Amino acid sequence: MTDRADQRAMTTECACDAEDDEMTMAGALHVELNHLWSDMWWAMQQRRNTDWSIQCENLARRIQLLSRLVGPLPWTHITVSLLRDGTYARVYQGVEYPPIDWDRVAQTEARIEAQRASYR
Repeated sequence: MTDRADQRAMTTECACDAEDDEMTMAGALHVELNHLWSDMWWAMQQRRNTDWSIQCENLARRIQLLSRLVGPLPWTHITVSLLRDGTYARVYQGVEYPPIDWDRVAQTEARIEAQRASYR
């Protein structure tokens, strides 16, 4: 499985109620919100000669709509690049979300880089 597929599988698994393995409505919305952020990462990779595409704008609107129902997805669930480039803050502008722990982000980046170096 790809990293993206692994992320989706893990998110779906986490949203299931441990007692009866049925997904709740809130759980399903969190899964969809996580998928939208994954799609946002992809859209940011695909944009050409612009900092924000129409696809990014549409995804941002969908993320904002779902976030009104279940709250913003915690920054710990967001790809580091979307934190660093300000996309997370841009999408949630005007919405209260937990402050980003930049030291923890830097630690995550260092861990990712160490893993990449070990594969070389």
